[in-house]
Amino acid sequence: HIRQAVPDGCCLWDRPDEGDLLSIWRAGFVPVAGRPTAAGKLQGPSEDMWAILRQTADRIVVEADGAAMHPVKYPAVWEPVIPQYTDKVLVLCGLSALDQPLGDVCHRAELALEKGVLADGPLTEAGLVALLIRGYGRYDPLFVLNQADDGAAYARGEAVAARLAAQGHESRILSLKNLNLCQ
Repeated sequence: HIRQAVPDGCCLWDRPDEGDLLSIWRAGFVPVAGRPTAAGKLQGPSEDMWAILRQTADRIVVEADGAAMHPVKYPAVWEPVIPQYTDKVLVLCGLSALDQPLGDVCHRAELALEKGVLADGPLTEAGLVALLIRGYGRYDPLFVLNQADDGAAYARGEAVAARLAAQGHESRILSLKNLNLCQ
């Protein structure tokens, strides 16, 4: 379940009706597929919706593992929930987590500490790399290092990317701060 936020340029598609989906695309919007819950959240598409999406869409982007509004996360054993037909996993993390207390910036920080992934304290570049690889490395993901919003943050992103590359992992550095992905 994720927050039910539909950005500008997007439109909620919440029932298995191919005509509705095609109308959203024809109107120039990006469909956000999901079913609203009574709690105000959005749950994943139904199996019928998935079938329509897979038949009509060139690309489907799935949020499989939310971080409860934190810049980084260490997943529990049941996370992430990745559809079986997934071609590529992207792991998005926020560089704003660096130098901050782990408990303030990491969803499931207590689990990362319990598993011995890293020690408590401020999150270092090496700690971020350990968190990412131990949490998601088994999926051979593309690590997306977000929040490189200025020169200093970008340089930190380069340092993290170099550490990831040294361990055989691909990454990209970017800033989504003022980017509307739905346009």
